[in-house]
Amino acid sequence: PSGGAVILLNNLARRFAEMGMAKERRETIALLKDIKPSELEGDKAAKDLWAAELIKLAEDYRKANNYLEAGRLYSLVGKESSNDSERAEALYKGGLLLFRSGRREEAVAAFKEAAGDGNNLFYANLAKERLSQLEQ
Repeated sequence: PSGGAVILLNNLARRFAEMGMAKERRETIALLKDIKPSELEGDKAAKDLWAAELIKLAEDYRKANNYLEAGRLYSLVGKESSNDSERAEALYKGGLLLFRSGRREEAVAAFKEAAGDGNNLFYANLAKERLSQLEQ
């Protein structure tokens, strides 16, 4: 895949949204999960678009009370994103949603990754606090 594929999927999803086809829009954005930002050959714009669109999709799932999918998408963005400053935040939010959906082990793994991220100390510290609460 290339950065062009990310942009093409984004344009297609936007067109579905304009036509009121929400299900097709979500399915199109979900295809981005199969693309790893590390494969985008240094295309920063495509990497940022990849993360932004998946975060929007995660928010759609969260608002629809589909916490498992939302948490998994946040965690995926946190693990794969090339934006160091957003990694801990995505992992932390993913952990919260995974815990809410009953996936304790996945949530703890996301919190541990967020806690170890030194690029965003605010969310790293929140993750450490949440881990200590879960261990009690």
